[in-house]
Amino acid sequence: MILINPKIKCKVEKKICDKNGRDIILHIVLTDTRVALVNIYAPNKVNQQVSFFKELQEQLQEFSKENIIIGGDFNCTLSEKDKKGGNPSNRKHAVVNEIKKLCNLYDLNDIWKIVGDCLF
Repeated sequence: MILINPKIKCKVEKKICDKNGRDIILHIVLTDTRVALVNIYAPNKVNQQVSFFKELQEQLQEFSKENIIIGGDFNCTLSEKDKKGGNPSNRKHAVVNEIKKLCNLYDLNDIWKIVGDCLF
């Protein structure tokens, strides 16, 4: 789900929901800015993850000229620095490659890494 504070004046132009409940895309307009808000819940199994991120790349094509914000559960870490505690990460290169491809295609950045780099 995507929650938007009712005090924020925005218009939902389009809503796309995955039939499996894995993602939702809201294309909204805030004043004069168009934004695609995306919430994902990626599968746990590697082959399903690769397919999921490839499909997401295709879904986002129509928003390629817009601002895109993605949040949710990627069920994958891109580096060892992204994980703390629990079981050791078992990063799968095929999944990491698809996530990096998604980021490169749509000029996406991990805000926490950017903020962390600025603070330290």
